Amino acid sequence: MMATGKTHHGASPGKSARTRVRGPVQVSAIEPAKTLGAIWLDTDDESTPLIALVTVTTDTTLDASHTVVLCDATSGAITITLEAAASHTGRRYFIKKIDPTPNPVTINGPETIDGQTTKVISIQYNCAVIVSDGTEWWII
Repeated sequence: MMATGKTHHGASPGKSARTRVRGPVQVSAIEPAKTLGAIWLDTDDESTPLIALVTVTTDTTLDASHTVVLCDATSGAITITLEAAASHTGRRYFIKKIDPTPNPVTINGPETIDGQTTKVISIQYNCAVIVSDGTEWWII
């Protein structure tokens, strides 16, 4: 998909940064207070994220508000729990360990992940892209 038209970039002190393309496609990038950053669909209320980026430091159960999950396990091991694959066909998560400690990030859920009960990320900057096929989760 190609975007055409005028672009507008703007940020004021204490305000969100924003980029907008006007034309057949309208996309805005802002940083809402509840996330580290996000790419948002340009709607009237600006409340529909395309990709939400969050950093977690404790055990977290993923849901529709998560897409990119940066895991900082500096303070201890983190468990990331997936939703039921059957309820979320096509859902995908990008999960990355961002700290240098040996504390693991363990991903689990009610179904298997590539045929295993868990996926462990123990090395800084390693990540897993996980997608539901409606029956189980797959690492892509």
